[in-house]
Amino acid sequence: MDTLDRRRFLTACVAATAASVAGCSRPKADAGDPYTEWMPASDGGAVSAYVDFTLSADESDINPILPLVVPGNDDSSDLAPTVNLDGLRDPLLTFPLRTGGRLLGAGALSLAVVGLGDLVDPARPTTGVTEIVFVDGVTVGLGDFDTADVDERLRTGPERTRFEGVGERGEFTRYESVEGDGVAAVSDTALIVSTDRERFRAVLATWQGTQENAAAADDTFATLLNETDTGHVAVGWEGPVDLDGYTFGDVERAPAGGLVSTADDVVGSVTFEPTAGEMAADLAFRDVDGVDQTQLDARLGTRSTERTLSVDGDHVVVSGRYTAETVDIDFVAEETPKSTTVPKTVDPPPKVAAAVPDNTFEFTYDERERAVRVEFTKTVSADKVTVTAVESGFTNSTTAPEGLAYLSVQVDPSGDVVLVSVTVDGVSGVVARYDVP
Repeated sequence: MDTLDRRRFLTACVAATAASVAGCSRPKADAGDPYTEWMPASDGGAVSAYVDFTLSADESDINPILPLVVPGNDDSSDLAPTVNLDGLRDPLLTFPLRTGGRLLGAGALSLAVVGLGDLVDPARPTTGVTEIVFVDGVTVGLGDFDTADVDERLRTGPERTRFEGVGERGEFTRYESVEGDGVAAVSDTALIVSTDRERFRAVLATWQGTQENAAAADDTFATLLNETDTGHVAVGWEGPVDLDGYTFGDVERAPAGGLVSTADDVVGSVTFEPTAGEMAADLAFRDVDGVDQTQLDARLGTRSTERTLSVDGDHVVVSGRYTAETVDIDFVAEETPKSTTVPKTVDPPPKVAAAVPDNTFEFTYDERERAVRVEFTKTVSADKVTVTAVESGFTNSTTAPEGLAYLSVQVDPSGDVVLVSVTVDGVSGVVARYDVP
């Protein structure tokens, strides 16, 4: 059995819809699906990703250091799976979660850059971003928005990210940045941001019905979209594509373990079913280099309880269902966020100090991404390690620090403090801090 150890990748609180919690699939992509109704038809080179943030009524948190995991929205709405993709070798799952996560990370960060990153707010769980669609560098946040509040945020941000209104287009108010190429559009139910004005106009036109939808086009990519469930996390592209500039972190040179390439047409998704402790995955692609069915049989869906694989020439469609018996995935209760006190000095309890060797953590601030990476340079024998950015409110944690390379958090670039706390046998303490320059 592949082991997904207890490393927490909970970087966005997302809930399964009632249909999926009941064990039903999400609908196939079509012209009315949020993943595709914003996606323009293209002649190739299109990159897209989607996540359903249908938020818990109790609490929500969004951290754009993806990949994503999803809790339920019924009586177990505080449940979230803990997964470690580093321990999983099944491309049917890792493609949508790892590759999709990196694309969605870039999309979520684009909202943060223009001052809209905190619209998923624990105090307002029903009025924030509930879905994100990322298409070719254009980020669409879907939800329920106070347009006056968004207008003020866009107009009063730092000068380099400040916007001004330039007119109306249908239900949207359009904005352009005072400096640079930034563009935005805002309605009661959608936010659109980008630095590519041509692609921005194409996405907006697709939503408004004046440009053809990708799923409605008569091409291979449309076929793939309609052969896969949209799921809660999805990713796809119409090759050939260049992923540089579209991902958070390093670009994958061999997506899906090398079974697909950036020259192929591909769509993959994952649907979570928390109450059942299960998840389902779909992958459809056209392999421009030819299909090796022996490799597909040996590597795709190898840990699934049910798998279907169809190969027709260069066209591949595969689906799999995963349970706790085949993949070690836990749905665990999330802790209620607590206010953070910034210690003046780092002086952890003796039990905590003994678990952390000197100079264990190294901090790297990425100013462009507005994130701090905390690298684990030595082994930490502890029950939990948590990284918290005090001002931005973002956290990231792991319950399996042994062998972990790093954790990252988004920070407030105007001034923030990053704290690393460690828990051992129920005793917690701050072991390191970093002041964002």
